Amino acid sequence: MEGSYVTSLYPVKAKTVKTQETLISYCNRYNHQLAARIGVNITLESYKRYGVLFNHLRRFLRTKYNLSDISFQALDYSFVEAFDFYLRVQLKFKPNTIVGIWGNSKGSELLATPCPYREQSPSQVGRL
Repeated sequence: MEGSYVTSLYPVKAKTVKTQETLISYCNRYNHQLAARIGVNITLESYKRYGVLFNHLRRFLRTKYNLSDISFQALDYSFVEAFDFYLRVQLKFKPNTIVGIWGNSKGSELLATPCPYREQSPSQVGRL
C-alpha cells in the first residue's frame, strides 16, 4: 500500500534513451553503402580494402579491450595510437602495409571525421 502511494505521488516518466553511434555499427552500415557503389564510383579492390580495415578494427577491439564494439565517444587519440601499435607491433605489419590499410581505405579519415557523438576528432588532438 505504502509503495503505491509513493509511486502515485512521484510518477516515473519513461526516458527516451538515445542510442549512441558505435564504430563497428557505423563500419557495417558504411560497408553496405560501399557495396552499392561498386562499379559506380568505387572499385571492388577499394571495397575489399575497407573490409580489411574493418576486420582489423574488430580484431583489435576484441584483443585490446575485449569488446565487440565501441562508442564514438570513447574514441580518442590514444585509441588511434593503440590501433597503430597493434598493427605495427602485434601484427608485425611493415610501414607500406600500414599505409595501405590507412591510406588506401581512408581509415584515418574514418577515425578522424568529426562525429556528433564525440566532442572532438582525434585529428584535433594531434597527428594521425
